[in-house]
Amino acid sequence: MKRLFIAVPSPITIQKIISEIEHEWKKLAGDNVKWVNPEQAHLTLHFLGDTEEGTAPDIIKIIKED
Repeated sequence: MKRLFIAVPSPITIQKIISEIEHEWKKLAGDNVKWVNPEQAHLTLHFLGDTEEGTAPDIIKIIKED
């Protein structure tokens, strides 16, 4: 089983803002906060949850058809 979701990547401007916030926050809180790589920032449109192995290609095909 894989936990899948449908998402769109965030624009570069949002990624830059996240990086700036992280930089400023580290000045205040140090390394006590775990940050996600800004390039991995995204907007989740729908969480599919636990999905059978091998179904991702079918899901992608259905999404591209619409």
